[in-house]
Amino acid sequence: MKKNIILLILLTLVIIALSLLVNQKENYKGIDLPANYTLENYSVAEVLDISCDLHSDCETPVDYAIRSNCPYTALCLKNKCTVVCPSQKI
Repeated sequence: MKKNIILLILLTLVIIALSLLVNQKENYKGIDLPANYTLENYSVAEVLDISCDLHSDCETPVDYAIRSNCPYTALCLKNKCTVVCPSQKI
């Protein structure tokens, strides 16, 4: 009986973890990036002092938008707007 309860708890935790991973990847849908760029890997350029709940709550600051070394975009990460540089697909 105890083994069944432990297995049920472990299975529940695995399902929750998988759903969080799927939701995290789907969370980037609707974010426009140039061809050959992806948000699966990115580097953080700056964490802004702006609270957020959704990616749509964040705007890329103009000084990043005009830079040509990376297609910077702002994402909501850990409830703070964060400017990131997406990785380029090879």
